[in-house]
Amino acid sequence: MTRAAGKKTWIKLYPLQCLQGSIRWQLDSAERGVWYDLLNLAAIMPTPGVIADSDMKPIPHQFVAHQLNIPLELLENTLQKCQAEGRISENDTGLHVVHWEVYQSEYQRQEKARHTTLNKGKYGEFENVLLTDNEYQKLKEAFPSDFGQRIENLASYMESQGKRYKSHYATILNWSRRDVGKAKVSRDLPRQYTDSPDYPDLA
Repeated sequence: MTRAAGKKTWIKLYPLQCLQGSIRWQLDSAERGVWYDLLNLAAIMPTPGVIADSDMKPIPHQFVAHQLNIPLELLENTLQKCQAEGRISENDTGLHVVHWEVYQSEYQRQEKARHTTLNKGKYGEFENVLLTDNEYQKLKEAFPSDFGQRIENLASYMESQGKRYKSHYATILNWSRRDVGKAKVSRDLPRQYTDSPDYPDLA
């Protein structure tokens, strides 16, 4: 039912909200304990944030109560209040902690970003342009004659300027739109304006 033993999982709680937030009057002390237990249980599920089995089928409430070592009635009361307050939802795929990402640690957020980076290939002379296979293929289709040069332009610029971008694929597309915009302005303005030092730089 749960993820492999030994794998570190985390949830993030905010002390001030826990002590002074709405949960203090929405749930009594026993129900708050159940809520925090549900968060911990959701963290070790095959799909974090969803209390369900590996096939995304709901786990019976009776089994959840047994897992938490609490009376079924207490679990049902807590779930009812949490659903009414938008803390948790339930459907045919299990119990879902609403806004699960709020409870994720900074380490997990960074781990996800690192995992995404590892799935990207390195391109350009300096091997600093990161693209997924799908992104690379899309660039080839969008710019069949010069996609390689566009990658090199970004690689050289980042290396020389020390720039960093969240998405290299999106940056190449943005640069393309910028170039189209410059070309349109150049066509629309008289030549004496485009030759002027006051001609706007759209970079």
